Amino acid sequence: MIDRGTFRIDLPKIDYMEQQNTFTGSVGRFRYKFYPESSGDAKVLTVGVYADHCYEMEDEAGRVTRESFEWSNDGVAAAEEWICSQYEAFVASGK
Repeated sequence: MIDRGTFRIDLPKIDYMEQQNTFTGSVGRFRYKFYPESSGDAKVLTVGVYADHCYEMEDEAGRVTRESFEWSNDGVAAAEEWICSQYEAFVASGK
């Protein structure tokens, strides 16, 4: 879990992702989607961040920024940090 005052995130751990679950969240217009993905023979954790509309609409329009992380609880922690940095950039941009 990360708590930076106005933004708090607590992504589900790896056992939740083992079930091929997706987790979404938002703060105002900032949205994120956390999901498992296969990359060749390896599994990775992927996060997509976007604004305003549903993931599918933003993805189709090419407005989703993605990053992948290792398949572990350390990967979950790294994803939390990355989402926080994306949120801070979003707020700083004044969008």
